[in-house]
Amino acid sequence: MKRASRITFFVSCGCLLSGIAGLAAPALRDTLNQAVPATKEEPIPPATPISAPDATAPRFSVRFLEEGIPSSVFQALILNNRGEVLCITEDREPFPEADQGGKRMRPLYRTVGTKYHVYREGKLTTVAEMGQIVTFRPLAFNDRGQILGFEYDIEEIRRATQAPRLESGRSPSGFLNPGMTPAVRNTRLTLWENGRFRPLNIAEALIEAGMPARYAPFLESAMIAMNSKTQILVGLQNLYLWENGKARRIGTGGVSTGERFFINERGTVVRRGEQYRPSPDGASVYPVTAIYSSGNRTPRTQDFGFGSFVVDLNSRDELLVGRMYLPTPDTPRMQFTRWQGSRQETLFAVNGRTPARMNRHGIVTAWRQKESAGGWSSLFATGNGSFSPSVPILWDGRKLYDLQTLLPTNLEVTSLTDINDRNEILAQVRVDGKLRMALLVPESPPR
Repeated sequence: MKRASRITFFVSCGCLLSGIAGLAAPALRDTLNQAVPATKEEPIPPATPISAPDATAPRFSVRFLEEGIPSSVFQALILNNRGEVLCITEDREPFPEADQGGKRMRPLYRTVGTKYHVYREGKLTTVAEMGQIVTFRPLAFNDRGQILGFEYDIEEIRRATQAPRLESGRSPSGFLNPGMTPAVRNTRLTLWENGRFRPLNIAEALIEAGMPARYAPFLESAMIAMNSKTQILVGLQNLYLWENGKARRIGTGGVSTGERFFINERGTVVRRGEQYRPSPDGASVYPVTAIYSSGNRTPRTQDFGFGSFVVDLNSRDELLVGRMYLPTPDTPRMQFTRWQGSRQETLFAVNGRTPARMNRHGIVTAWRQKESAGGWSSLFATGNGSFSPSVPILWDGRKLYDLQTLLPTNLEVTSLTDINDRNEILAQVRVDGKLRMALLVPESPPR
């Protein structure tokens, strides 16, 4: 893994998704409050034009991941640098229809079996199978094939969450929230390797490193990442690094509030956050980044400028930094630069606030808002984390391409998950009206 792993879980419940959108939209608006407005002193960079594919443009073939898998639910979660994809399948069965006050409830489903697979060179291999009782939530999948995640007893959580409601004779409602129940105290951070699960003593090691013991029950809600050295980064109020059974406190790095962090194969840690700085009209929130080089316990705080924030970290210690501008109140524009130390290289600029990924070759995947799209009303409509309608884009180090034009014509990209150092892209595509998980494989090796 070249950075903190990112996993999106698709939950089959509309109100949960709407709740996520309701929480994310204000956060996005807050980010826009830090954008650089249009002024004569700070010119707005023009949007980079999309290039038409030529003989030098990269091309991709498509490998569908779930071929031959009879399952209710299939999801591809994480792509590593060996071209392996961690996938999950779930078998579900409906609960009996319930009657509540004379109204028929729509059927609910429960998971009766979960399997984890690794896709490798066109073949899916089952690496773990979980029953209905004990479940596992993966967080990271590194280049050694290790899987890090939480293991917990779902029945214990269900009893702790719903028992009071059932005893009162009312139908259970709401969602199971493991982070709010005592059952999480029995949740274990577990490592899958060499064909078995191995519990880790993360909580005990963190307490020895100075983490207050009262935080231990909330470890399940912490930000966690792992690289191929099996260095595990845990973010609570402070950052902690676990390795070989020992943990040490990294600290805050001078960042008041940590939004996100990354760790790469070299052990470099980057924490993106904010500082409160005085301004003529009162306190202001300013984005800053703390960078811990491998083996160096003293961070280097780097300021990329107002409206700028780190988007990604690759295995060469290069940072992908986005800077937000506001050409108009409804249409933000992001300019991306690549930084290594004090050196920077401007890459491209696109309309919209977009997630982006960058590999060690400087290849970037992102989204571009169409000029005809209209402001905030279309936010979250596609589920790709950007504005809709949007175009998936690929920066190959020289030009910006519409990723759709580099693929077979019968495919529509609906979601981008990651790009690895082999220039392979994990994506969700629509084929003949059906959504499928696919690995987009370059037809030529990385330069």
